[in-house]
Amino acid sequence: MANQHNNEEHKEQWVEVAVVTSVGTYPANGYSKVPAHQKVEDDLKNAARELKITNTEDWIARVGEKQIDVDQTYIENKLVGQVFINWGPRGFTIFVNNNPFITYEHKLTGAQIKTLAGVPADYELFEVKGDQTVPVGNDQEVHIHEGMHFRAIPAGTFGKDGIAS
Repeated sequence: MANQHNNEEHKEQWVEVAVVTSVGTYPANGYSKVPAHQKVEDDLKNAARELKITNTEDWIARVGEKQIDVDQTYIENKLVGQVFINWGPRGFTIFVNNNPFITYEHKLTGAQIKTLAGVPADYELFEVKGDQTVPVGNDQEVHIHEGMHFRAIPAGTFGKDGIAS
């Protein structure tokens, strides 16, 4: 009986994996069957090679809403069965008028921030820094960080004490 238990422990476990990127899906159709003890990174490297993606340095992998550790195996990530991996650049969530928007850009102009948020081009844009607001011009470039807050208001509209509301 000990032999039978030992054989079951070493029985190969498999997962079926599909990797989805902004460039395409790997494999192009269906899933690839891989050992569950394999690192996720191995499949991502295969996807990058097949899809001819060259710079994945800042990319993250997600299954559903959960970010997974690509240096771990499928088993260590608690992934079983069919696994659908979304793989792409790390996005930044910024807020415009308290509404969240995701961008993958590290720099945006004021005009690009307004476009992302669906704000009319003639609105004024302000970056909120604590209790201060700093004007952001249409052509002014902003270094984007996670959780930044902006206010967009009709031109010439100011709240109490001249602060954008």
